[in-house]
Amino acid sequence: MKHNILLFFVFITISISPAFCQCPTGDFSFYTQADIDAFGTTYAGCTNITLGNVTINGVTIANLDGLSNVTTITGYLDIVNNPGLSNLQGLKKLRKVDQAFLLNANPSLTDLTGLEDLGYAGELYVIDNAALTNLDGLNGLFMLGSNLVIAHNASLNDISGLQNVNANSIGGLGLTILENPQLSVCTLPNLCRYLSDTGNPRNISGNLANCLNEAAVVAACATACPWGNFRFTYQEDVDDFGTRYANCTNITLNDVTINGFYITNLDALNDIVKIEGNLNIWFNPLLNNLNGLSNITSIGTLSIQGNESLDSTGLSGLGNVTSVGQLNVFDNSVLPNLSGLGNLASITGLLDIEDNPALTSLGLSKLESIGDLYVSENPALTDFDLSGLKSIRENFFVASNSALSRFGLNKLESIGISFRVSGNPSLTSLDSLTALTSVGKIHVSGNSQLASITALNNIDLSAISALTITSNPALSLCNLPGMCAYLADPGNPRSVSGNTGSCSNATTLATTCTCPSGPYAFYSQSEIDEFGAKYGNCASMNLSRIAIIGDIDNLDGLSNLKGLEGLYLGSTLLTNLDGLSKLQGSLTYLEIEDNAELTNLNGLSGLTSIGEYFSILGNPKLTNVSGLKNADLSTLTGTGLRITNNPALSVCSLVNFCTYLSNDASSHPRTISGNLGDCADEAALQPACWVALPITLAGFRAVNEGRVNYLEWHTATEDQGDIFEIEHSVNGKKFKKIGNTPAKGIAGSHYSFMHTNPAAGINYYRLRFVNMDGSRGSSKIVGVKTKEDGFVMNAYPNPFTGNVQVSLGQVSEKAVITVSDASGRILQSETVNSKTHTLPLQHLRSGIYFIRYQDKATAETIKMVK
Repeated sequence: MKHNILLFFVFITISISPAFCQCPTGDFSFYTQADIDAFGTTYAGCTNITLGNVTINGVTIANLDGLSNVTTITGYLDIVNNPGLSNLQGLKKLRKVDQAFLLNANPSLTDLTGLEDLGYAGELYVIDNAALTNLDGLNGLFMLGSNLVIAHNASLNDISGLQNVNANSIGGLGLTILENPQLSVCTLPNLCRYLSDTGNPRNISGNLANCLNEAAVVAACATACPWGNFRFTYQEDVDDFGTRYANCTNITLNDVTINGFYITNLDALNDIVKIEGNLNIWFNPLLNNLNGLSNITSIGTLSIQGNESLDSTGLSGLGNVTSVGQLNVFDNSVLPNLSGLGNLASITGLLDIEDNPALTSLGLSKLESIGDLYVSENPALTDFDLSGLKSIRENFFVASNSALSRFGLNKLESIGISFRVSGNPSLTSLDSLTALTSVGKIHVSGNSQLASITALNNIDLSAISALTITSNPALSLCNLPGMCAYLADPGNPRSVSGNTGSCSNATTLATTCTCPSGPYAFYSQSEIDEFGAKYGNCASMNLSRIAIIGDIDNLDGLSNLKGLEGLYLGSTLLTNLDGLSKLQGSLTYLEIEDNAELTNLNGLSGLTSIGEYFSILGNPKLTNVSGLKNADLSTLTGTGLRITNNPALSVCSLVNFCTYLSNDASSHPRTISGNLGDCADEAALQPACWVALPITLAGFRAVNEGRVNYLEWHTATEDQGDIFEIEHSVNGKKFKKIGNTPAKGIAGSHYSFMHTNPAAGINYYRLRFVNMDGSRGSSKIVGVKTKEDGFVMNAYPNPFTGNVQVSLGQVSEKAVITVSDASGRILQSETVNSKTHTLPLQHLRSGIYFIRYQDKATAETIKMVK
């Protein structure tokens, strides 16, 4: 009812407006430019010329600007014999000519620009306009009342501006296209549709090529694809295309627009594979799927806008599209994601996503590269889910997405020009951008909950051309190393304000781009975190000693430190030292003591020397010290090297450790005790420090299967090796040789060994490498627990030639026996129902085989030889 009242009000207002009253009545003829200009002055408010015809015919007429407010002419409009008229811009508001519209003998008129709003003409005549080359200004003309005549236009070569005229509205004498000597193409979809009805009047002759005559046009209309841009306004347009152009697969150089209130399906378009121009799917309220487009693989520009019923299922019709030049998705009210375009791999131009109220993610996981990214005003969008995107050629613009909390761009490496993130109130961090290393300009503003931009730490910020960080009230840490390097040059453009902490303004940020002086002790995680916030750019503290003590579980706040004088580590919660991974060079001392959860020292691999004293004491879970393999220990003094009371540490035979121990204890003091395996004490460590073979293990493991332990190892490098000796221990300290395996002498070789009837409980194994010259080396120790379930399995005879009898101590439901070869390939599988089972194996070739029994609780394997 509100709409009806509003329309009534508008109608009354227009009806009594002065503009209507100011229009003259009767016919109007314009013979001079002065007549045109006078009309514009005298009747400035005139929009509707009623009860009269309009004639424009004059040698001096050069423009029609005096008619610029006219929208309707209820009579005819004749524009005839105007040698100086070169354009129709003065008719830019003209929407309707109720009777005939005649354009005749205007020799300077080159195009019909200015008639874009014209939607209806009673008849249309375009005759003898010598310079006219196209009819593009008539793109808005949808309806005629009668005749359509295009004749004697010497330069006319393009009539595609008529493509939107409803074929059913051409009446009277019908369609006339005569004596246009440059016009070679007349196969507009609507004209082809008109000609398909043999009862419709037509007169076509004197043109060129496919428009030469009626027969030529009809024949051209029957070819694979039509020429020119075309629009589908009604369902019958879609259906007619499928019938008329059943073999049309590649639409070249043309645009396709699907825009109609009553269009419900696109099934008739299912033969199209490629559209080189634009595909516009605009404002189709009843269209809920695009299944008719399921064979299309590439599109010039794809624009999806204002389709009220189209959801993600509907987009699945575009599932074969792998590339587009540009993708625009605007104002689709129920569209939750773009997953229907899930095979899209590249967009050479712009990806523009705006004003889609139900959109929660993009879902374009295979997309790897785009030209530009613009995402704005999508209130439900929480995550981009562009997990495959690696590069954006130019701009990244994300603004005013109220629910956006993360980007999901973990593979994005480069942005060519600018990175702009503004007005996204739910965004708390840029963490998913950790792979981003290159960008031109950075602009981060108005994101009310943004608390972290540390992901930008991987960007070479010293190479950017502009930096803006403003109005992010939760953002306190901006003193990233690269950012500080950028700010160090006063000539670099910057704008920093409206944030908090070190990021509150440019002056504060500059002051926090330094390191503190003096020794530093950390007793809590909050102190570590505060250090990172306050001194995020601190890289070198060469005059400082750091102690880390207490309940500290990570060292991320120290992640930019590259240089220290000394380091003491004694934390109850640390499991690793990854936060120190940038630490490099020399330390005067290193003490690693009483770290209850620490398992490895990998974060210290950048250290090249330890100058005075070094200790690893009382770390109950420490199993790996290889992170120190690059540190020269030759200058240690005082207590020297101390490795004590680390009950899980079994390997200490690092080259640098062994080099130190090769010297006399009087000059190179050492204390080694209370550890495990080769590291149990100095006596155990010395043999492991024998000259290592030119063999490097890539892997070594032990696996239990019932009453058998299998050892498997493979090499990364292997040269001049003689044999591998396999050693076994029940306590991890005293080892006994249990077998040999010849070395193959080929890098990448795989080996295995089977230990039958191992001890119950944990069994320890190590490899001894024996070189051809008799020198030795050893591997790390591996352990495996042998089950104590008493299960017994036997297979005989072994070696075998035919049948093998398998004897089982017990059989459970769903038990299976398999036979596999030495490569692990299963050759035979049988269900077991009794404690004795016969396997017919006569067909097997000579070699090594494994018979394996397995049920829900037990697995047992026996090695067999044929």
